[in-house]
Amino acid sequence: MSRLARHTKGALAGYSTVVLAARLLALIAASVPVAMACSFYAPSTEDYARPRQLEGMGGANGQGGDSGVGASGNGGGSAGLAGEGTVSEAGAGGEAGEAGGTGGGAPCAPAPERCNGVDDDCDNIIDEGCPTGFLRASTTKETSLGDSTGGTTFADLCANDELIVGLQLGFSGWLYQLTGICQRYSLAVNTQLTPWKYSVAFEATRLLPSHPASTNGALQQVSCAAGMVLVGVHVYEQYGNAAHTGNPYITGLSISCAAPTFDPSATNPQLTWAGAVELGPFIDSSFNASEALRKDQLLSNGRLVVGLHGSAGFWVDNVGLTSSSVQVLIK
Repeated sequence: MSRLARHTKGALAGYSTVVLAARLLALIAASVPVAMACSFYAPSTEDYARPRQLEGMGGANGQGGDSGVGASGNGGGSAGLAGEGTVSEAGAGGEAGEAGGTGGGAPCAPAPERCNGVDDDCDNIIDEGCPTGFLRASTTKETSLGDSTGGTTFADLCANDELIVGLQLGFSGWLYQLTGICQRYSLAVNTQLTPWKYSVAFEATRLLPSHPASTNGALQQVSCAAGMVLVGVHVYEQYGNAAHTGNPYITGLSISCAAPTFDPSATNPQLTWAGAVELGPFIDSSFNASEALRKDQLLSNGRLVVGLHGSAGFWVDNVGLTSSSVQVLIK
């Protein structure tokens, strides 16, 4: 073989080897995983300075990342959200997570309801079964006292929230004028005690119309002690002559008073009273104990005086009490 031929053959063999090697390298490169290829990446100086957004733990060289998720509160708040931290290679920590919600308090433990301004039995109603006020029932005219005839009948009532607590009398030899004294009452509550203490409170007084409308007699007011109300009246009448003829006159009068009270725990609570105290008699100069005849009207327990009735002309012929019961309103 000539020198040229041998040279040509050797060159072709070398070319084939180079091509084959290149193809083999390409095949190997195609089969290498991407992750392996990434391992050959050399970060630049700029990469070290650039912060990266991470959740959870921070960089490898420090304690980074967010603080823990806030715990849920008792009885109600939702859990706090995890904060998203920014961390560099130095491992700076992220922002703290939001705190958990505030709890709603201990659950209600049912107990018997008491009058104390608290929902003891956990039914969303406060103080059911406790007093809230008073309500006057229908009225009754009791029997009038006095046997004098003539005159004009009258009937006066206090307001629904008032009771009779006394009388204004006008004497001039005998009873020439009569006027009722009303006093407003209401429910009083002492919240300093547990359970609360309830009672009857009294406020302003006022006069009913007078009968007759005018008189020349001296006026005097006969009233129950504070906190007490009228529950009875007693009249003394006598004749103007020894033969006891004609009309008798009222020459003296007394009243009975008592303190109203009530029991909130009763099935149908109402105002009651006990231990009436008599005041009087209130008399004029013509009163003669040996001649005077006493007549009484004392109410039964649970009845209270809310008005007066009777008849009067030039003087008071007779007088009667108008009574009513007073119911205690319950929530």
